[in-house]
Amino acid sequence: MGRDSELFKAAQNGNTEFLEKAFATFLASDKDTPPTRGRGKKQSSGVSLRKGASPNMQDEQGYTLLHHASLNGQCETVRLLLRCGASTTIPDCSGSGPLHLAAWKGDLEVVRVLVSQGPSRANVNQQNDTDNTPLHLAAQYGYSAVVDYLLQRHADPILHNCQGETPLDLAAQYGHLDTVHLLISHCPELLSLSRGKFSPLHLAARNGHTLVALSLINAGISVNVMGEHGTPLHEAALFGKPETVKMLLDKGASVETRDRASKSVLEALREFPAERAREITKLIEEHKEETTSSGVSPHMVAVARNGYTPASASSSALAFSAGDHISVISRSSKVMFEGSVHGKTGSFLSQDVVFHRGL
Repeated sequence: MGRDSELFKAAQNGNTEFLEKAFATFLASDKDTPPTRGRGKKQSSGVSLRKGASPNMQDEQGYTLLHHASLNGQCETVRLLLRCGASTTIPDCSGSGPLHLAAWKGDLEVVRVLVSQGPSRANVNQQNDTDNTPLHLAAQYGYSAVVDYLLQRHADPILHNCQGETPLDLAAQYGHLDTVHLLISHCPELLSLSRGKFSPLHLAARNGHTLVALSLINAGISVNVMGEHGTPLHEAALFGKPETVKMLLDKGASVETRDRASKSVLEALREFPAERAREITKLIEEHKEETTSSGVSPHMVAVARNGYTPASASSSALAFSAGDHISVISRSSKVMFEGSVHGKTGSFLSQDVVFHRGL
C-alpha cells in the first residue's frame, strides 16, 4: 500500500512525529473534517499525502489508524488522531470500533481517552457483529477497572449479545469473581432478568467456578433456578465439577428436580460411562442418604437475605430479623418451611432467606 502502509505502521508503533506531518492540514485547520459515524462501507484509503491523507482510512481488515493505535496501547497517538478528526465509531470488518479493541486488551488509559476526548467520542454501547459491547469484552476477560469505568460512563450492563449473554453472564462463565461482584453491585437487576436458556449461575456451575456460583446464590439467584438443561446442579454434575456439586448440595440444591427431558440429575448421570460419573454420583447419593424424611438436610440453616425487613405476620409465622440464623426443621410446601430461632418455632418463606449447611 506504499504511503498508506507507512501510516498504519506509524499508528501501530506510536510514531506521532510522522503522523503529525501527514495530517498537518487537519491540525492547522482546527479539525475541519467531521468524523464519520456508524457502520458503512470501508472508507477509501487512496488519498495521497500531497492532498492530505484521511485519518479515517481503513486497511483490509477494516481497521482505521485509530483501531491500530488503540489495539497497540498507543495512547498519545490516539489523542493525536482524535485531534485530527479520527472517528471513534467506524467499525472494522467484524463490526468492532476502537473502543472494543481497547476494552478487549484491558487498556484503561486508552479506554478513557476514547470515551472522554476528541470531537468524536466513543459510544460505550456500540455493538459489533455479534452484538458484544465493549463492556461484554472487558467483563469476559475480567478487566474490572475497565468494567468499572465503562459503567461510570453509562455502559448498559443489561444489553445481550447474539448468544443472549449479558456482561455478567460472561464474567460468571469465565470465573472473574471481582467483576461479578462489581456488576451485581452496580446493577442488581441482572440477578432477576427473565431468562430462557441459562442464568449466570448455570454458567458458573458448568465451568466449575465454585466461588462465583456461591456469590451468585448469596446475592439472590435461586440455587434451583431452571435453564435449558435443568438446574445448576445438572450443569455442574454433567460437566464433572465435584467441588461445585458439593457446594450446591450444601446450599440446598434439589436432587429430585427434573430437566426438560424429565430426568433428575442422577438419571442424567446414568447416561455417562460409569467411570466418568462415579465420583459425582457418589456425592449425590450420599447427600440423599443424609437428607431427612422431612425434606431438608441435617443441620440446614436459613439466613435472612440482605435487606430483609419483617412484615406484619400471622400467628404461625416465624419472627426473625436480618442476620438471624434459623434452624430448618421441615419443608411444608414448595416455598414454605418450618424453623426455629430465639427459642420460637414457626413458618417462613424461602424467598426471604438463603439456605446453607450449618457446622
